[in-house]
Amino acid sequence: MPRPLIRNLLATIVVLGVLIALIGGAVFSAYTSVATNDGNQFTAGTIGLTDNDAGTALFAVAGFVPGDTYTKCLTVNYQSTGGVQSAVRLYGQSGGTGLVTYLDLQIRRGSSPPAASPGDCTGFTADPTDYDGDGAGVIYKGPLGSFGTNYATGTADPQPSWSNGDSAVYQITITVQNNNLAQGLSATQDFSFEAHNL
Repeated sequence: MPRPLIRNLLATIVVLGVLIALIGGAVFSAYTSVATNDGNQFTAGTIGLTDNDAGTALFAVAGFVPGDTYTKCLTVNYQSTGGVQSAVRLYGQSGGTGLVTYLDLQIRRGSSPPAASPGDCTGFTADPTDYDGDGAGVIYKGPLGSFGTNYATGTADPQPSWSNGDSAVYQITITVQNNNLAQGLSATQDFSFEAHNL
């Protein structure tokens, strides 16, 4: 093949290579734009219940006789962050030597002015609603031994959703049944108020 022809062929190949490179560059070039959303943060909400018992038991009773009745009040307050709402249930744990069988329990829900001392019921006003057919504000009435022992079996507070700052006063009444078998027996009882977020 003559040299001029080879030179022309090589020149053509070089030109084609340059054109392909330019075309390739054009194909892989594009306008670009990126939108970012930085600094996202997540904080878990909190819930909490407090009461006004000042760390002391509501009841400390000795020497009672059949028919005796004892009443105390407890204020329960709900706090939350992040707008978390909860449902509240009441339950308890019993102990002793069998007196629980001969004690009746009534819990009435309501409101009252700030208590002068733990357990004080001065100014207590029951909720006007007859929740269970046992009278205004009554949410539990029955044997102490039948009171729920955990959240699942406990008594639901009638307010379906508690929000930060909500509170309720519970008037707790214990009555000794008229039964001779109660003589000499003892009982202990813990009351628990538990919130579960909705």
